[in-house]
Amino acid sequence: MKAHSSRRTTSSASIELPKFDPSSDDRGASKWCDEIEKLGATFHWLEHEQISRAASSLVGEAKEWFPLWQPTEKSWENFRTEISNMYPPKRNLHEKFRKASLYVSGDASSYNIRTLTDNFSATINKNTNLETDRQLAYDRIQRQATLAKQSFDKKRRSTKIINVGDFVFHPSGNSHLAKLDAKYEGLFEVLQLLPNDRFELKNLATNRKRIVAKDMIRIWPGEFSGVLAE
Repeated sequence: MKAHSSRRTTSSASIELPKFDPSSDDRGASKWCDEIEKLGATFHWLEHEQISRAASSLVGEAKEWFPLWQPTEKSWENFRTEISNMYPPKRNLHEKFRKASLYVSGDASSYNIRTLTDNFSATINKNTNLETDRQLAYDRIQRQATLAKQSFDKKRRSTKIINVGDFVFHPSGNSHLAKLDAKYEGLFEVLQLLPNDRFELKNLATNRKRIVAKDMIRIWPGEFSGVLAE
């Protein structure tokens, strides 16, 4: 009896219990409980001792869960049933969201948050009000654009009055102009006034048309008007 007691105490104290980490163990808690029960039977652990040793082997989420476990009776059978239900074997991605997340939910990816989201989001038809939303967005953009233009017009200096039939110049688009090259193209004739201070111009030399902003137009002062009239 003395030798048996000595062998049992020494072996039980030096044995390394299997750890259970829910994040890496896909077999679930049931297989781990089987291993603990085999060790308990080998070393004749009492029930409360077996629960205590098992709790010391929990890792990660399971370790956080154990202090929150408040059963009516702390027995090994209750412990095994509860932890096995919380951490079943993971066969697919969906089963990674388990009952345990109800106890320790740190972010929006936890089981309870996803469940609540799924409950009400499934009843929402996201395509119902698309046309209404688009129209509201368009109206808001137009309103903001009008206000922005009014604010810009108040601050800028714009004393040019341009009418249809006037002759104007337009800055050259050539980026390799020499110092003595002409900086403006023209003459252009104003054909029509367009929205947002735009003008349709026609090049008198080539008869080509272009649309130009008012800020980019230079009014012809009127020299050589007799030449144009001829």
